[in-house]
Amino acid sequence: MTHDKLNQNSRDTENDSFLRFPQTSTPLPHLGTEKILAAIVFTDVESFTKKMVADEKHTLELIQRDFDLMNQICQQFAGHVLKSLGDGLLMCFPSAEKAVSCAIEIQKVLAAAAKNKPERDILRHRIGIHLGEVFFSDNDVMGNGVNMAARLQAQAPAGGICLSQTVYDAVKDCREINAVYAGLRELKNIPEPVPVYEILPPQEREFLLSSLLRRWRGLLLVLTASTVATSLVMGVRSLGVLQFWELQSFDQLMRLRPNEGLDQRLLLITITEDDVQAQPPEERIGASLSDRSLAQLIAKLEPYQPLAIGLDIYRDRPVNREYPDLATRMKTSDRFFAICNYGDPGVIPPPEIPAERQGFNNVIVDSDEVLRRYLLGVSSPSPCQNQYSFSWQVATYYLAKKKIEPTITSDGYLQLGSVIFKRLEKNTSGYHNINASGHQVLLNYRASRPIAQTLTLTDILKGKFNPNLVKNRIVLIGTTAPSFNDHHWRTPDSRDKGSIQAMSGIEIQAHMVSQILSAVLDNRPLIWWWSNSDEMIWIWGWSFVGAILAKYSHSLRGFVIKGGVVTGILYASCWGLFLQAGWVPLVPAALALAMSGIGVRIFYRFQTK
Repeated sequence: MTHDKLNQNSRDTENDSFLRFPQTSTPLPHLGTEKILAAIVFTDVESFTKKMVADEKHTLELIQRDFDLMNQICQQFAGHVLKSLGDGLLMCFPSAEKAVSCAIEIQKVLAAAAKNKPERDILRHRIGIHLGEVFFSDNDVMGNGVNMAARLQAQAPAGGICLSQTVYDAVKDCREINAVYAGLRELKNIPEPVPVYEILPPQEREFLLSSLLRRWRGLLLVLTASTVATSLVMGVRSLGVLQFWELQSFDQLMRLRPNEGLDQRLLLITITEDDVQAQPPEERIGASLSDRSLAQLIAKLEPYQPLAIGLDIYRDRPVNREYPDLATRMKTSDRFFAICNYGDPGVIPPPEIPAERQGFNNVIVDSDEVLRRYLLGVSSPSPCQNQYSFSWQVATYYLAKKKIEPTITSDGYLQLGSVIFKRLEKNTSGYHNINASGHQVLLNYRASRPIAQTLTLTDILKGKFNPNLVKNRIVLIGTTAPSFNDHHWRTPDSRDKGSIQAMSGIEIQAHMVSQILSAVLDNRPLIWWWSNSDEMIWIWGWSFVGAILAKYSHSLRGFVIKGGVVTGILYASCWGLFLQAGWVPLVPAALALAMSGIGVRIFYRFQTK
């Protein structure tokens, strides 16, 4: 029933001597230009028209009975009954507390009186209360506060009370008043949704659980949708369905990192195709570097005191007898390291290199042929004679010169100084059901291309280099000639700028060595990840946000726009953490966010239908 209709009914009813009220002793303020702050109370009867149609005379007797009772209670709380509005009353009070206390007492007395009465003798009243500035005129009141109270009355449950935000703020500290938040409501002729609070009918307060379920059904829907979406995402993720997309997001975040500059501790010497062709084939014997060229290269480097020399070229045959000095250097120099390859059949190390200066160069390639992780050690290195990788051997030798020795933690992790190299497990972040044998770690590529100063074999042999590029550095020697097929390794950076850019084996080894040195000496973090439970909480949190967005979005367009903004925040958060070497779930969180939001939207769509 609208306010205008209520006023019309009030005029009709006031002419009827059947419904009259005694005047209160306290005079009402007169209409003036100044507004007065007052608490306005509206009441009406549930299904009043239906009852009037069924038995008009009896219904009028019931309404008069209740009006007399309500008028008496109103005066007890210093209130005024301004007029009747057909099936309701318009009252005012000097304070919100008195208005609410009066309304509670009215509902309490009416509920007690109805306990032993048949259903036909019971009227259930709804009450709305608002605190605002109004104008008074004799026995009438005007202003927006009156309209708000009338709209709130229509929102109240039968036998209950509905309060505006201003009323709730005024009475929330009163112990006797237990109002619950009922959410935002769209009220007629009120441009924006307003928060409302309800005081439940006395009989309903006995059923606390059902009351809570009804009041908090929106929150329960959000919790249910977010929990279901998270469970589905976690289940699909555990099967490895999302691994491809998670690895793609890993690569993209890797490419977005700022440039870190060259690693000044390293020098790369590459054997190019021109270098290969410049050597007589009969001397190379199918290799990229002949004994003579290697001997000349070492002789050129050693006077400038490199800290370590690492040869990333297979040499499974002894040095030719024509080069005894080379054989001697390889046997006795504690700073010369060489590679082997474990497995069946594998590649044996150079016969002149003792076990402590050997290291395998095996790499691990994911199913999409991208190299994102590498091995520091294995339990069965045969035919290699050392269980550690080439990169680990070279890096630890460099660090030993700085009095930093490797140790093993109680958990079996390798440790250098305060840095612990945590092993990958079968299910680690975006990886699922992988072969995690050996001491595998994620490769935190240095954001620099190239990674270090690079010279060719020809540059060194012809003396075309700055000696300072050699002194106290790790010198890595490897082949980049396409004819030896060690230049095709794909990394997270390989798809940068729309083209596929492969990396050579020597560059891969340089990144591995650089990661170890940078972690220990520069505090550059290793890539870390959360436990499964922490990842689930993270995914659930974004799923919860998606459900909240859907609940409070009044249109599909609004939901899509807000969802896009939140997805951008999620991406920025993941990127920010990745800059600190944290790999946290991006794709699963985005998927859960979308699923929960869509689920809530679908629920409300069907509920509306």
